[in-house]
Amino acid sequence: MIEINKIKTISELIKSDLDVVINTIPNLQKKLSIFSDEKKLKGDELTGWLGEIYAKTLYDGKLVDEKNEHDFVVEKTGERYAVKARKGKNNGWNETSTVSKIEGDDCPNYLLFIHFDSNYDIQNIWCYPWKEILVEGRFMNKKVRNEKSGYYFKVSPSKDKNRLVYSKTK
Repeated sequence: MIEINKIKTISELIKSDLDVVINTIPNLQKKLSIFSDEKKLKGDELTGWLGEIYAKTLYDGKLVDEKNEHDFVVEKTGERYAVKARKGKNNGWNETSTVSKIEGDDCPNYLLFIHFDSNYDIQNIWCYPWKEILVEGRFMNKKVRNEKSGYYFKVSPSKDKNRLVYSKTK
């Protein structure tokens, strides 16, 4: 298991701001939905930001430019990590956003999946060796309007216990 205390300073620094965000985002979504032409407003960029920053901190990494397939590199080892983060328990919490490329020398070495509760506290972190989940066929085609737009990965909490590197309940 990884040592979660490394992010304590960060989480303490942003706690009061997170409390404001937690209360503000639903109000903003409700107000903006009036203008959304009945399209459901979804997504939470904050979840992704926190996921990447917490992950690179936990693994002593350095964030990289968006043009890369990975989000951070551990400078001591050169290992590349892609980070996917989800918040809450709604349907789909265990499914990643789009992964554009799954094969090639520039792909990550690992996929980290961070699951936050509704207050942005980390509940679980899974770490998957990229090549293993590729060989296992765990990446699935993602379609948008019946057109392939990339891939996605789905965490299976019961099947992936051996890849759990942090659990708040343990």
